[in-house]
Amino acid sequence: MKEKIFEFIKKYKMILFLAVSTLLLVGGGLWGPLWMISAGLTVAFFAVCSVAEILAIVLYFLSFSGVGLQYIVILIGAFLVIGVKYAIDVVKKRNNFYVLPFAITCLFVVVWSCIQYKVDGAGLEQGALFIALMFGIYLMFVSKDKIDIRKAFNFLTIGLVVGAICSVATMMFDGYAVPLYHFDGTYKRMQFLSYHYNFLQMAALFAIAYYVYSLINKEGKWWWNAGAIAVALILGALTMSKAFVLACGLIACYVFIVMIVKYKKKSLKFVIPAIVVAIVGCFVLKDYLLKILDRFTNSFKTGNILNQITTGRYDIWCEYMAQITSSVPTMLFGFGFFNEFAGGIIAHNTLIHLLHRVGFVGIIVMSLLIYVYAKQAKSKMKITLSNCLPLFIYIFLALEEQVFSDRFFLFLVFAVILTLVPKQENIEK
Repeated sequence: MKEKIFEFIKKYKMILFLAVSTLLLVGGGLWGPLWMISAGLTVAFFAVCSVAEILAIVLYFLSFSGVGLQYIVILIGAFLVIGVKYAIDVVKKRNNFYVLPFAITCLFVVVWSCIQYKVDGAGLEQGALFIALMFGIYLMFVSKDKIDIRKAFNFLTIGLVVGAICSVATMMFDGYAVPLYHFDGTYKRMQFLSYHYNFLQMAALFAIAYYVYSLINKEGKWWWNAGAIAVALILGALTMSKAFVLACGLIACYVFIVMIVKYKKKSLKFVIPAIVVAIVGCFVLKDYLLKILDRFTNSFKTGNILNQITTGRYDIWCEYMAQITSSVPTMLFGFGFFNEFAGGIIAHNTLIHLLHRVGFVGIIVMSLLIYVYAKQAKSKMKITLSNCLPLFIYIFLALEEQVFSDRFFLFLVFAVILTLVPKQENIEK
């Protein structure tokens, strides 16, 4: 009997753990210490997980990142555990130590940690995260053969569904600590437990991009891919995001082009039904589409058009660029890892954010680091049109959000792997 119990626990350890940890985490909205208990248990559980399972858990909890600081604790804890596992493998000669990329990363971190113009509490937190992400890139590089991207996105999708269900359940409790939506004066923009509607719509977009990629390349069960896309579309649509609608339109155009290039005349049997479904969908969702159209048309009615279209981002970008170009040293080296945000507001643009932190010299060093990783990977890289969608969506979102961050850093790694090395082999079981 004991053997059967242990076998059951071993077989379903991920599900059992996530069930307990999720209950504790959601309970943290009623009693704060519970979210830290959940985060602590999660980090401890990483010790008995493979790299693939650790990354899957990290993406699962993305949908709950609005509950306390638990997501930052989980992410840094994941890097620490993966780092310890990697160090043990290096000592036992089961993995290689890459001197050049590690040395460049250390030098980069040391130099830009010493550049400090103004430091406050928020700057310390963001600087620590930036350093963790830089070493996280190295850890993902040395663990690339152990990453199971499909498992990670499957758990992301499960997390999106469970997060939405738990959000509805919390409505039974008065005074729950996490607001489920943001009211912008006209529309309710759902965010559930993900902290912010922009975070929810970006997570949904990354899921859509991956599963569309899977459908195109015939990876995984088609019904799971289609179902995951449907779930992500619904949750993303509830955020009432203009960027989400634009990105979905770009994905549709991308798929249309890939189908024509890949299947040529045979593509008609895919394209024509898709057009019919799109037309029917427009009629069914006309009320929603009219609201989104109203959000676009309102952008042209008053004030600076660029600022209205970008919902205030243009002014933020101008403020950041004014600070960056205020002197030659700040243009070359930025304001350092630990500097506060310009005006206390995030940049809403990944390139501008990086320029503000590390300057043009830092961007060159980061590009050099990427080149070194690509050279030392020694993989047979094959870039095709059908493999670029996840990276294309990441770049699109980088133009209007800060996606080199604790919540979306892993998507960059996954997008690069899917683009350069689409067929994964030797994934750790």
